[in-house]
Amino acid sequence: MKTSPDEHVFYNIMNAKIDEYPFPHMFLRNIFDPETYENILSNLPDNKSFGSIADSPHIIAHDNKPPMYEDRFIIDMDEKSFSVLPDQQKKFWLDFSSWFLGNEMINMLVNKFSPQLHQRFKDSPNQNIRVNATGLITRDTTGFSIGPHTDTDQKVLTLLYYLPKDLSQVHLGTSIYVARDPNFKGAGGVHYTTDGFKKVFTAPFEPNSLFCFMKTDQSFHGVEMIENENIERNLLIYNMKLAI
Repeated sequence: MKTSPDEHVFYNIMNAKIDEYPFPHMFLRNIFDPETYENILSNLPDNKSFGSIADSPHIIAHDNKPPMYEDRFIIDMDEKSFSVLPDQQKKFWLDFSSWFLGNEMINMLVNKFSPQLHQRFKDSPNQNIRVNATGLITRDTTGFSIGPHTDTDQKVLTLLYYLPKDLSQVHLGTSIYVARDPNFKGAGGVHYTTDGFKKVFTAPFEPNSLFCFMKTDQSFHGVEMIENENIERNLLIYNMKLAI
């Protein structure tokens, strides 16, 4: 009997070890079953279906907004965005997102990170924290980079599902940084230069892998400049946020 795509993902995440330093994170290989991964790759939309994230409401306007966002292109994982895709792709992504962004995934992740979430929100006047999930199909191109940052305060968890076809892009993963000043805490949404940081880990951008991390005031992460020509860095971004 074949394991369903969602159960394969749930099993891998629930049995993975969370590394706590410098903030809670984990890296997993073979996150999807092979058939599901091949279906994801074969249903990735053409470039014309993507829009620049720089022109989207996902970017918070502030003086420190990085211009490199012009090289990140996205498709929101929702019915409206999928409606313009070819029929086969539209059906695939609607079916996929129904479990990928569903309540069972949310509950599983909340359970997995329960101790860490309790620590983050221990001083909150309302312990009944409500969250929701959104997703992006993302394509980064040559010139893209993001300096060390901690994400906005609304963010709870980020899951980056890497989608390369082979190991030729292994160096293009997301990096973890530690501030040289151990007391420095990041302002949510502000991007910094690397001068005041030490890089301590880069998640390898391997086929069918997952890099997951929790938002804290020191969860500094970023992507080094993509300098190779004609690069398409494909990934799925799963964002768990505080429900407003």
